[in-house]
Amino acid sequence: MKNRKLNFAAILFAALGIVITWCAKYALYFFRDDMALNFLPLLLVNAALLLLFLIMWKKQLPKWVTVVSLVILAISFLIPLIFTVVNILNFPHFLNNLHTILPEIVVGAGLILVYMYYDKLVKSRKARITAIVLTATVIVSASCTTLACYLTSGTVVFDTGNMYTVEFISNRNGLGFVEVSRDGQTETYYHTEHGKRVAHTTIHQIEIPKEKLQGATYRPGVKSVLFTVSNQTFFGNTTYGQSIHFKSPANDEGATFFTVSDVHTQPGGAVKAIEKHFDELDFIVCLGDMVSFSGNRYDLTMLVDSMARLSKGALPVVFTRGNHELMGEGANAIEDYIPTPTGQFYYTFTYNNAYFIVNDMGADKPDDNRGFSACPTA
Repeated sequence: MKNRKLNFAAILFAALGIVITWCAKYALYFFRDDMALNFLPLLLVNAALLLLFLIMWKKQLPKWVTVVSLVILAISFLIPLIFTVVNILNFPHFLNNLHTILPEIVVGAGLILVYMYYDKLVKSRKARITAIVLTATVIVSASCTTLACYLTSGTVVFDTGNMYTVEFISNRNGLGFVEVSRDGQTETYYHTEHGKRVAHTTIHQIEIPKEKLQGATYRPGVKSVLFTVSNQTFFGNTTYGQSIHFKSPANDEGATFFTVSDVHTQPGGAVKAIEKHFDELDFIVCLGDMVSFSGNRYDLTMLVDSMARLSKGALPVVFTRGNHELMGEGANAIEDYIPTPTGQFYYTFTYNNAYFIVNDMGADKPDDNRGFSACPTA
């Protein structure tokens, strides 16, 4: 293509079209009830256009090819963009999907730039130095975001029967723990299962007796795992969350609780509503649809983080699934993220002299519904 700026813009928008179409896959699938919007053709079209514009960068093609390609590019770029903007409530899922393919985006962009400016890299010392500096910057940035351990969610305290289960999530595997302080004394509780400390997980669930946590101040932490050789585990940095004062029960009889549902990863309004009654509450009940889809670990992290924002880590949380928690590839993994007294999503619990039944209603769709990863019957 003679116009270098136009060619560069075409390459950029074709690449962006691929990213947007891929990242919008969850946001678009349920856009119209059960209708599956298949954007795979658009993905392939944008990939073909990207290849074509890269060829044009090196070789002049007929003018009509350029015109037709630009028209198709405009259409294939705008369609997923418009659907994504219209379905803006599912934007957090878009960002999560973007996060999962960031390494591929960085590597792909690097390869494309090397292809486009290879001649300058070979001839110009300044260009080579610039490329090396950019590469080093990317490597250092990637190391800073992956090597250091940090918490990726707030802290939730689930009511799991005789115990509270304190949960938080980290970016790296590690040993989760909670320091509980009262009257100048501090006790440390660790994530354990079957009598053994659990160090190789990003989902940290620490059981603490209710009487130990009520009215106390606690601080979550993770001791990250660098690597394990045979039976020897080597730990890296230790990271801490904020110190939180856990509330004492608000009532001696019965219970005052706040129910929340259908926030779809947008809990801001519910947070403000809860804040007005926070001091009066004994616990919070999340009735489902806290996320739009359980697509991957980022969606499930948002599920936990939404409940952390609602409770501020200072109130117990009771959770039951909604139909949207049943949607997506990660739906079967949700039990790893939500502790309950029985390990199931249907259970009972008592609070003072009040008795509660938590039901698991599933969804109002048949078992062979495509939206729930089922295969239609013949």
